Amino acid sequence: MVTDAGSVKSPVIAEMSGIVPDPRGFVGAHPMAGSEKSGVRNASPFLFKDRICVVTPIAGTRPDAVRLVERMWHAVGAKTVRMSPARHDSIAARVSHLPHALAAALVQSALSDPAARKIAAGSFLDMTRVAASPPVLWKGIILANRREVLAALADFQKQLGEFERELRGGNGPALAAFLKRAGILRRRVAAGRGSRFS
Repeated sequence: MVTDAGSVKSPVIAEMSGIVPDPRGFVGAHPMAGSEKSGVRNASPFLFKDRICVVTPIAGTRPDAVRLVERMWHAVGAKTVRMSPARHDSIAARVSHLPHALAAALVQSALSDPAARKIAAGSFLDMTRVAASPPVLWKGIILANRREVLAALADFQKQLGEFERELRGGNGPALAAFLKRAGILRRRVAAGRGSRFS
């Protein structure tokens, strides 16, 4: 049995089919946990506690290998979710890969004024934490999932366009509704994950 913990699944699974002795024993996995910090000094024994790990078996993957990989992730405190590699890559682009690009863009846009660097606080720091992640690592992840990240970016631009239209029109009720929808969705996700995300 062979597994991985990479952030993009489809290319890895395609590559592994020609490398591992028994491709049916390869099980892709992606723990949805991490930090903008790297290196052994930043390791944490609680990194995976109550976090989601996506397991991505394909047709022909041995069921015993899938169960073994899931048990391994459960043993370090994670909860597992199964989905296809393509589905994983599409969703990860939206909830992991695109946020890194947006954080990087926001930092460069907002902090071009030196005065902004002095007063940037809670909401800015929360939203841009991942901009401090290792750039070489994230360049590789985003390029490996380029098609899905571009699709996620297009969807994001539609949402931002809606916000801009309502703002230009001074439509207070529509802006409030836009913000309310986002708040409801975010609170639902946080409630399902516990206090670390509230």
